[in-house]
Order: sequence, then structure tokens, then C-alpha cells
Amino acid sequence: MFPGSRRDRTISVRTERLDDVLADQELARPVLMKLDIQGAELEALKGAAETLAKTEYVLVECSFVELYDGQAFGDEVISFLRNVGFDLVGLYSPTIVDGLLLQADAFFTRRV
Repeated sequence: MFPGSRRDRTISVRTERLDDVLADQELARPVLMKLDIQGAELEALKGAAETLAKTEYVLVECSFVELYDGQAFGDEVISFLRNVGFDLVGLYSPTIVDGLLLQADAFFTRRV
């Protein structure tokens, strides 16, 4: 989908859940969570239940075609956030190739 891009190598990295990393942190309100992590957005959100409960806004990159092995698609991310109390209010910075929406940044606000 992106000319010139290709898998160069695979590296292993240590990961931690957002809830564990932020457990002892006092977050200044309002809280905006921004995620752009190459197809791992849904997994990060699943590890952030406590942090999401303290969050007013979420900006997350959503892919609508497969760009990364094993990634969740935009509809899954949107559904997850709806189920935990957020409403989608806009899609921004869309990447469109040959008329096909590849990805966009989805902006959510906490449902009141």
C-alpha cells in the first residue's frame, strides 16, 4: 500500500500495560490518550481499562485494511471504545489510495 515500505527486520521489545505504567501517576485533567502504534492500538486499549476510566478524550490511529500482521481493524477499535463509554466524534488525516480508505485518526470523547 505504501511504495518503498517493506519489512526490514523483526525486533523484540519489552511491553508493559498502560495501567501498570501509570498506576502510581496522578493524571492532570482533562486527559487525552493518543495511540499510534502500528496496529497494536486495540491491544494497548485492552491493557488500559483503569487509565481509560480517567480519560476524557482518545485519539487513535485506525486502519481499515491490513497494514500489519495480526492487527485489529478500525471497526474493532471503534467498537471497543464505544463499549467502554466513548463516542466517535470524527475521523481526521485520512490516508486514501486509489479511492480506498487505508487509515485515519479517530477522535473520541467520553460519553456523558
